[in-house]
Formats: sequence, C-alpha cells, structure tokens
Amino acid sequence: MTTAPTRALPLDAIAGWEAAILASIAGASGSLDERHAQIARSGLYGEYPAILAAYHALLAHPTSGAEALKRATFLAWWSAVAPPAQSAILELPEALVRDVVHALERRLQRGAGDDELRWMLAWYHGCAPLPFDVYGSGGDAIAGFVAGHAVDGWRTRALAPAAFRNRGQMGRYWRELLDGRRLGAAG
Repeated sequence: MTTAPTRALPLDAIAGWEAAILASIAGASGSLDERHAQIARSGLYGEYPAILAAYHALLAHPTSGAEALKRATFLAWWSAVAPPAQSAILELPEALVRDVVHALERRLQRGAGDDELRWMLAWYHGCAPLPFDVYGSGGDAIAGFVAGHAVDGWRTRALAPAAFRNRGQMGRYWRELLDGRRLGAAG
C-alpha cells in the first residue's frame, strides 16, 4: 500500500494550532500544581511534541525555514525554562530538540543568522543558556553569534508588538515582554 506524501503545515497553520492550545490552557485555574493537573488531564501536553515536529519539518524550506527555526529554537529553550502549566509543554522529544539546536548551530556557522535571531538568542542564551549547552554540539556557534551583544539588546530596537502576531508562542512571549507584562525569562 502506498501512502500519499505528507505535506508540511504552513507557518500560519502551526501558529493557529499554538494559539488554540494556549487559549485552552488559559482556562486552567488554581495554583500552578492545580493548573498542571488540569492541563495533564485534558491531554494538551501531548500537542507540543507534534508542534515542534511541524516546525522541524519546515527547517529546510527556502522561505519558511528561518522563521520555523526561530520558533522551534524558542520552544526548545522555553520548554526548559517555563513551568509546563505556563508553556503547555511538558516534554519534548530529546532527539528532536537536539536536531533543532544543531540546525541552529549549522545556520549560524554558515553566517545565515539575521539581526532578529541575534537579539533573540542573546536574550535566551543570557537568561538561561543550559538548554543550548545540553542539546548543542559542544561548539561555540551560539555564544560566538551573540558575543558582544547585550542580553537585553532587544530593548534598544524599535520593536512593535504587532510584529510578533501570528508567530506562535514565541510571538506571544515577545509581545508580553515588549508590553512589559513579562519581567524575565519565565516571568
């Protein structure tokens, strides 16, 4: 039996998927532990491994790859930084996270990182470098890429929260940071 080739989801569809998950977890109430239990019972923690895989499927895409890598990198970092009841991410497949970080390192080694990626990575790496240290190849591609850039260098940019709409959980994180609703990494 032959199966039809699967087509990668477009970035907008993945962002919509993320928005639905985040809207669902917003309904959880109580303490962090109570919200965690509610989200676990709902099965929503099972969504983010598939969302990361959807972004991963776009990494080599000529027009969507750079954005997919930014979002996948954020999810890999955020899953290690934020409590599951806040991130909707209980666990991501280690091999997939490792592959995302290695793809990031390869892009940086080719000199293909843009300014937005630089200030994002400076923030992520400055706030919590451990996910990159654990899942990276041991090289210094990320540290080298952000060297000389302030951890909070994004604050000196003319960034509009609207530029982060429809960019998944990464976009929500940056909108909240820009709006002053988030004070730090896990805020």
